[in-house]
Amino acid sequence: MSNNTRVKTILVLAVNPTNTSRLRLDKEVSEIDEGLRRANKRERFKLEQKWAVRSRDFYRAILDSQPQIVHFCGHGGGEDGIVLEDETGQAAFVRADALSSMFKLFAVKGVECVLLNACYSEVQAEAISQHINYVIGMNQAIGDKAAINFAVAFYDALGAGEEVEFAFELGCSQLVGLKEHQTPVLKKKLIHPVSIEIEPEVILPPNPYQGLSAFQEQDAQFFFGQETFVECLVQATRKQPLVAVMGPSGSGKSSVVFAGLISQLRMEETWLIESFRPGKQPFDELAYTLVRQLEPELGKTEQVIKTAKLAESLKKGEITLQQVTSRILQHNPNKNLLLVADQFEELYTLCQIKEEQERFVDTLLAAIHQTSLTLVLTLRADFYSYVLSYRPFRDVLQQFTPQLLSSMSREELQTAIEQPAQKLEVQLEAHLTERILDDVGQEPGNLPLLEFALTRLWEKQQNRVLTHQAYDEIGGVKKALANHAERVYCKLSETEQKQAQRIFLQLVRLGEGTEDTRQLATSAEVGEENWGLVTYLAGYKARLVVTGRNEQSGEETVEVVHEALIREWQRLRGWIDENRDKLKQQRKIEAAAKDWRDQRKSKDYLLQGKRLTQAKVFRQEYSNTYPLSPLAEELIRESLKQKRCRQFQAISFLVIPVIAVLAVLEPRLREEVIGNDIAIINKEGGAGKRQALERLVKGCWIALRFKWKPNYLSERLFGNCRPLNQANLTGSDLSGANLSGANLSHANFTKANIRSANLTGVDLSGANLTEAYLWDANLTKAYLWGADFTKANLHNVNLNGASLGEANLTEADFNGANLMGANFTEANLTGANLMGTNLTKASFNAANLRGARLDGANLSDAKLSSADLFDTNLRGANLSGANLSSGNYYGNAKLGGAKLKGSLYNKETKFPQNFVPTNQQMHLIGPNVNLSGADLISANFSDVNLSGANLSSALLAGANFSGANLSNVNLSGALLAGANLMEAKNLTPEQVKSAQMWEAAIYDEDFHAKLGLKL
Repeated sequence: MSNNTRVKTILVLAVNPTNTSRLRLDKEVSEIDEGLRRANKRERFKLEQKWAVRSRDFYRAILDSQPQIVHFCGHGGGEDGIVLEDETGQAAFVRADALSSMFKLFAVKGVECVLLNACYSEVQAEAISQHINYVIGMNQAIGDKAAINFAVAFYDALGAGEEVEFAFELGCSQLVGLKEHQTPVLKKKLIHPVSIEIEPEVILPPNPYQGLSAFQEQDAQFFFGQETFVECLVQATRKQPLVAVMGPSGSGKSSVVFAGLISQLRMEETWLIESFRPGKQPFDELAYTLVRQLEPELGKTEQVIKTAKLAESLKKGEITLQQVTSRILQHNPNKNLLLVADQFEELYTLCQIKEEQERFVDTLLAAIHQTSLTLVLTLRADFYSYVLSYRPFRDVLQQFTPQLLSSMSREELQTAIEQPAQKLEVQLEAHLTERILDDVGQEPGNLPLLEFALTRLWEKQQNRVLTHQAYDEIGGVKKALANHAERVYCKLSETEQKQAQRIFLQLVRLGEGTEDTRQLATSAEVGEENWGLVTYLAGYKARLVVTGRNEQSGEETVEVVHEALIREWQRLRGWIDENRDKLKQQRKIEAAAKDWRDQRKSKDYLLQGKRLTQAKVFRQEYSNTYPLSPLAEELIRESLKQKRCRQFQAISFLVIPVIAVLAVLEPRLREEVIGNDIAIINKEGGAGKRQALERLVKGCWIALRFKWKPNYLSERLFGNCRPLNQANLTGSDLSGANLSGANLSHANFTKANIRSANLTGVDLSGANLTEAYLWDANLTKAYLWGADFTKANLHNVNLNGASLGEANLTEADFNGANLMGANFTEANLTGANLMGTNLTKASFNAANLRGARLDGANLSDAKLSSADLFDTNLRGANLSGANLSSGNYYGNAKLGGAKLKGSLYNKETKFPQNFVPTNQQMHLIGPNVNLSGADLISANFSDVNLSGANLSSALLAGANFSGANLSNVNLSGALLAGANLMEAKNLTPEQVKSAQMWEAAIYDEDFHAKLGLKL
């Protein structure tokens, strides 16, 4: 570039269309401007800017400014061109040949240098360099950070009076250490430029189809086919305070709300409309939406501060949603407020804390009866069982029936295909619509695939006609998306392909009983070194991911463009299936890191033991393929640091034994005392047994808690811990003794007094406690496998979580004991007294409870499968939710007054004569059973024979019927939302269609076709 003293104009052309990922162009331009203003040759340069550039704006700006340097910043798409805007603000390509033709004219008008600061712009730079002296492009994707660093250094050098070559090299030097350090390329004008044939540019009309993106309010003019549903939705919104729009993934829930409902309500001019997605922090997302409406004049920083305070107050209940919305409505009299919670399933997929989920639902539900407020939420059907599992939410949805978005008819699909094109005077070739409709068929997930295929087809139109040839080229509806993703992937370098795999795996949440779903990730979680490729994958050429920014934290974010990509792209499915176990390990480490952060990085939340070992191995062997976030890396480092500190402490303690060795007599004396105590214990009768026992096990409580401590050292610091297997403690008085953690397996406690003793964690496996007196003893988490408690007194004993499998508890007295979660598998409880005990979630599988007394006991959710309760007294017991399958309750078993609501039993379950399980609202599972109206949400009927059963009006949301025999089952009026009916046997479409919300159940592909369904 010539170095004369005349002022040189730098023209910045900045473009970031609404349907492309967000770039930090404002930061790039402001830093260039700031650098030129402080340059020592600043008087030689003038900076001019043009934003949101369309094709004609491009040449008009150059004509108006007469620049010497043209700087383009925005998106690039390789051979497709750089991205400008069309008339609607969406992306439109300008190809290399068109740019070359234009700059050929401007070369003689003084343009000396062109900088294309956009991904994959080397193609355009090469073409322009036929006519312009210096042209800079990018040979691969470039992220915001690298693009800004390069541009700032480049113009700093020019501002100091340096030549273009020097400025280019300085810019490149600022990328050393970044992935993009070899991305910029400098092209110089050839002495004998190669002539290129210029084809006239074809300007396509704006694309009315939305690919994998939902239709938004601004797209309403092109939204066709759902008019009937939208009208129902509008009417429901006017009548109900809560409107839930429910349907399968890809059914168009967001589109009908934003392009349908909201666009219609907006025309009435009586609605304030705000929307949000719950995300990982639902209270923060809700608060930000409210602050934006409540105080719109605030700047970004003030909004973030207000959002944090409001979110915390809402979460703690210090302020209610109704109070906030009331203020909003007070500021806007005669208005209604519509609050849209889009993709509500994120509350269950991204927010992992159940208490926070329930608090958030409570916050929303508490406000819905407020005048002038309407809450609309969109929810995937396969998450309906999550909603129904929380009673308050379930009750409200029974009051305000969800709007179920079913599959579109062939006529509606035809309208959705043809009307947008006709509105822009574009035609489809004869019979192309019918061919597309046949390909769409009834298979699940094809609606987003249809929209994507139409988007690709539009780009290949010829003279405003969509052709069969172009449809074949894109692979049709079924292959268009997968083919596109595969083409984008194959164009990447080998290094970039490995990066792409890491990126996409980071953006998938593994399903737990549901399909795999997309999840949002921050730039830190994906890795700053990968962000340049993320930007390219989000660009108009690729459109496989969507980038954004968290308004509260300012972090850049990315997510898969649509879950259809996860289902249809076989390469991605292969990655997920191949790496599922490792991904679960990675997610566990990340979850632990977030818990640690949320607890202010407390040492109590550092990794220890097996978890730390596994995390360390994972980082060493798999971190390149499954990169951990900086937070997770920090957690592992700090955990290892703590482990080393503890090891050092332990080693330092070993000095004590060394000194002790010098005192040779100490060990001999200690062992002599211990030997005497053991002799006292094993002696028949005699005094001093209690004191001797406590001396021998005094340190066991610490050994139980800190197993890593050397026993030699532990005994000298905290007391002895000697195993006393087969110790003879017959008739001993051990009342109030502290035996915590002691090993007393096979010891003899016959008729011993152990009242109020501390036996926490003690090992009494195989011990003889016949007629022992254990009133008020604490046996929490004690190991009592095979112990003999025949006729033992266990009044008010705490056996929470204790293991009593195969124990003999014949005629033992447990009156008032806490047996919550205790394990009695195959135990003998013949004649035992369990009156009034807490047996919640206890396991009695195959236990013998013949003649036992369970009057008033709490057995809710207990497992009594195959238990023998012959002659058992269950009067007044609470067995709600218990599993009684194959149990024996015959003979004189007393069940009068027992609460058995919701418990399951089968034909093999034997009850007393004249006992009617159905009167107790128990559920019989088997052929020809009557479960009409039963609450069976999430029940498991996998492979069960239910032929001829009556399930009319039953609540079956989320129930599992995979492999079940449903021959002649009556499903009339039953709620099937989210129920799994894959591979169900002998099921007919007529049965299914007699149920409610049958469209939202899960079926295999063949049955989908029989039902005329598609997701």
